Formats: sequence, structure tokens, C-alpha cells
Amino acid sequence: MIVEPKEWISKPDGSGNGVLMALIKDSEVGFPIPIETHNVFHEDVEINKEQDFELILECAGKPTVYKDEETYNKDTGTTMNFESVIPVGLFSASRNEGFVQTPHIILNGRVVKTYGNSTQFGFDESDVLYSLSCLGNEYDVVMHSEFSDNVRIEEGNIVSCVYRVQGWPNQNDYSDK
Repeated sequence: MIVEPKEWISKPDGSGNGVLMALIKDSEVGFPIPIETHNVFHEDVEINKEQDFELILECAGKPTVYKDEETYNKDTGTTMNFESVIPVGLFSASRNEGFVQTPHIILNGRVVKTYGNSTQFGFDESDVLYSLSCLGNEYDVVMHSEFSDNVRIEEGNIVSCVYRVQGWPNQNDYSDK
């Protein structure tokens, strides 16, 4: 995924753990997204320059799953488009001066792929892996077992959830270094 890092919200510590503010690029448009980094250091990220990043979304709570777009649109409690992203970790709803930005987003999207064997990707057997399509991008998602009770994810479903965004520069980054 092409992102343009803008600034460190929380600079990487000695282990490379930090939080980065970036723009996800989709042709000419970019939208803000906070990215939690692990084992990523200051010199690995080029501020204000497009880079190829690997991103994974981790469910921060139990997702709401709709059979399809029609079912989603019939839910009178939904006010967002079935494909939408809100970077909720970037803004304080109460203007609290002690607010600390976090790598959380609300994302609604269509499931385009499910993965049967999560262990082959380094996750626990009880983890559920799927990919979402949203606003022209695809996102890989992991839902850990604490949120997967009675949740069934299938291709074509619309899923709405608060996610924790994690990412790192792709080893095969095309940008000039």
C-alpha cells in the first residue's frame, strides 16, 4: 500500500515501536491514517515521501457483519457508506487536552477473501484472517479469538469494525533511497 508518512506521533523507541501519521494514497487523493510500527526506526521512514508499506488491521473489538451491501443499507443504525474509513484515533471527541493519538480507525468494507489456515501466516489457529476492499484499497485483517465467538466472515460480507492499524515499510520499496 502506498503511504506518505507525514510525522511521528510517537517517535520509535529502542525497539522501533512508535506511531506514525501517514496519508494512504489512492491516485491523487490521500486520507490520514495512524500507523503503529514495530521494529521500524526513524531512518526506515521517509517523511513527506511516498513509500510502499505493508499494513495489517487488527480488530480492536467484535466486528459487525452484514450478509451484503443490501443488508447493510437496510440497517437504520448505520450512517456511513458501506465503504468508509474514519481515523478515530487522531481526534479527541471531547477536546480533552490530555488526549493521546492512537492507531485506531473505523473501517467499513466488503470481504474479498478469507483465509483458512491462519498458522501459515504466523497467527494462532483460532485467529480469523480476511481481506477487505474499501475505497479502492484492500486491507488484510486479523480477528483474534477474543472477538470471534459467533462471528462468521464470508466473501461478500460487509464488515464494520474499529481496527488497530499496524504497518512497516515494504522490504522491496520502490522509492529512491
